[in-house]
This record gives sequence, C-alpha cells and structure tokens, in this order.
Amino acid sequence: MHVPGSPFSIKVGDDRSRLDGTVRVVGSGVDRITVGQKASFVIDTSEVGAGTLSVTVDGPSKVDMDCSELDRGYEVSYTPTISGDYLVTVKYNGVNVEGSPFKVAAVGGGAGANISQGTVKARRESTTMSMETIQHTTYKQETMVQESNSSRNTTRQLPIQFDSDARDCTASGIGLQSPVIGRQNSFSVDCSQAGNNVLYVGVYGPDSPCEEVQIRHEGDRKYRVSYYLRDAGDYLIFVKWGDDHIPGSPFHVHV
Repeated sequence: MHVPGSPFSIKVGDDRSRLDGTVRVVGSGVDRITVGQKASFVIDTSEVGAGTLSVTVDGPSKVDMDCSELDRGYEVSYTPTISGDYLVTVKYNGVNVEGSPFKVAAVGGGAGANISQGTVKARRESTTMSMETIQHTTYKQETMVQESNSSRNTTRQLPIQFDSDARDCTASGIGLQSPVIGRQNSFSVDCSQAGNNVLYVGVYGPDSPCEEVQIRHEGDRKYRVSYYLRDAGDYLIFVKWGDDHIPGSPFHVHV
C-alpha cells in the first residue's frame, strides 16, 4: 500500500528562469502588526522551481525572525519590539516578489515602546534571513474509496500511465540462492522485455530488518540489486515491477 502522499512528485534540476510574479505572499504579517506579538506570513512557492529566498525586515528595531517549511512554501514569523513603520522585503532569486517591499505598521506596546522609539530616533535596523529553497508542487490526488464491512481499498490516480507486464521480468544471482551475512549480496533483474514501470525491491526478515538495499540501473531496464544483512535467518525478498510480483517473487532465502 502507498504511504500517505505517495507517489511523491519531485522536480530534478534548476528552474530559476521562472518569473518571480508566481511567488505569492499572504498573511497579516505584511499588513498590520502589534508590538510584542508574533506576526507571520506565508510565501507560496508552489508554482516555481527551487531557488534562493531572502526576507528582510527593516524598521526602528531588529526583530526575532523564524522560518518554517509548509507543503506549499514557507511561513515566516517575526516579532517587532518598537512601534512604527517596518518594511518587509521578500526576494526570490534576487528579485522582489509581487508587492514587495511591504510597508507594515506596528502599533501598541504601551509607554515603554514609545520611550524606546524616542531613544532610537530616526535610526533604522535591518534583519535578514536567506535560504536555498526546494520546489513545492501542488499535487491534486484523486481517490476512489470502496468500503465494505471489514475492508477498505483506496486507489490513487497516477499522473502517468504505465504499460508493462511483470511476467516478462527475470531475476538471477547468488543473492537469491545462497546469501551470506556480513557482506553485500547481489542479484540481477532484467526488465528489458517487460515494458516501462518502476522496480521495487524489499528484503523482509522476521527478527530484524535488512541493513540496506541498493538498486542500480545498468541500462536498458536491467538492474543490479545488492543488500546487506547482519543476522542469520530466513528472509523474503520481494521484487515487483510496478504493482505486480515478477516470476518467483517473493523469493525465500536462508542466510
């Protein structure tokens, strides 16, 4: 069964040519804030690729600023300590996003804040945070749920369609016949005649999990699989081409 969110959609490679206009900033933290209270806003980067994000808060005092990652981008929070006007500048790949810089008025704070502002006078202080971001994509999943008295099946619509037949895959090697503990065991899987899909390999031990499993594509949909075991015992090796087991899977091996 897929874990929540699977299959995960990722983009590999730099995509800094995207326009900054697709980065959106929303939240009360770029509108009106209160002295001594944390203000926050969300930078939505779900429509752009990975890049460099920078946030600068310029005002009558420095601020404590934090950033946390969200599904669709990043949430930035900061706390003003003196009342007055602040400028919040958000740049993506060195370019101001739409609406930046944002002019934000900090109000409240009582007499202490006003006295502090008087001592600072016209001096401005800046706090800057920058980071290398990842791509956040908005993925719409379609699910079909069928429920019965004792079971529930969930099918997720994949963004691509595979055309394959696991029955045309073959696997062979010492790793499927007489593996040993304390070293790499390997075997080959030939899927060259089985269409296009994803190779899944898992090694299950009833007493302890497999130390590691590695899959290396050697070209033309032919793979080298290696795994490492620390404990002796009986294991199952699952080899699937897409959703279907290849012939012989799961393989029973004694180590």
